[in-house]
Amino acid sequence: MPKVVYTYSGSTLGLGSLVWDWGDGHSSTVVSGFSTPIYHTYPSTGKQYQVCVNVYGFCGSGQYCDLSAPVSVNSALCTASGAFLYPNPAQDLVYLSNAEGAEMSIQNYLGQTLHRFTITSKKEQVKIYDLAAGLYLMQIKHTDGQREVLRWTKE
Repeated sequence: MPKVVYTYSGSTLGLGSLVWDWGDGHSSTVVSGFSTPIYHTYPSTGKQYQVCVNVYGFCGSGQYCDLSAPVSVNSALCTASGAFLYPNPAQDLVYLSNAEGAEMSIQNYLGQTLHRFTITSKKEQVKIYDLAAGLYLMQIKHTDGQREVLRWTKE
């Protein structure tokens, strides 16, 4: 059975809980360690599921839902704004969903900016063929000025 891992990478300030709805009739509730990866095992491979994370905090609640990549994907990253990066780790391509109009940059762990562009579609394909294996940061600056950072791995 395939196991997937998701990591919440949005703001944890004032966060009370996360409820992950895996789209297969199961859910998981997280009340601490919000940025710790969470695992879920699906009953079959090759299928997409509607995965939702419900965020509850002192200022209210929010929900982000998206179709998962086919279940064979190792991991995905989701932000508080609803931006969604997968797969993680990645080899040649990553996909960034729900960040249309945002400015994006990829930086290595030395802080060097390696790529910079504006997201032009709801689901943007980002080519990472030229990057060496290692850890990277994807910085996203949304049109409203909100900034988010996703930490991901290139194999």
